[in-house]
Amino acid sequence: MELPPIDEDLIWEEVCGGQKKNRVYGKGAFFSSSIKSRTTSANSVSGRASTNQNFVPDLREQIHNLNEELFQRVTQQTDERISKLLDTRLAPLEKTQKKLEKLERAIEKAKKEKLKQKRWNEAYVSYYKKVRASSSSTTAPPPPPPPPPSISSDEDYDDDGDEDDTEDYS
Repeated sequence: MELPPIDEDLIWEEVCGGQKKNRVYGKGAFFSSSIKSRTTSANSVSGRASTNQNFVPDLREQIHNLNEELFQRVTQQTDERISKLLDTRLAPLEKTQKKLEKLERAIEKAKKEKLKQKRWNEAYVSYYKKVRASSSSTTAPPPPPPPPPSISSDEDYDDDGDEDDTEDYS
């Protein structure tokens, strides 16, 4: 008893769900011509087709799970790299920011000292004008000179609280 020939197009449509395009990929022309003459049991072909149909959704689910896992790993690695980069870049920036704030405080202090000095100079000029005016008109004792401006010493000024007052502005 001879079995009927296998319809390749029917098998292709059952397994892959589409037209075959007249080729069996990877086997060459010899394989496609020899399949037409080959005969196999119809039960084994339909059994393989149903197994493949169940296998395709499992593969799709597995691919989906692997893609999600890959995305999570890439996201985690990216987050770790960004965190490491921020740690390495922000530490020097914070140190520079503290130095800048200290310089701004020193500039503000210098401005206040300069203003005190300017006021003292103006008071002293005014004093000398009064002394000249009083010495030419009367013999009254000259008015007392203005007190010198109070200049705070840098030794008492420690704005950053560290023990070492030497600064590295590099």
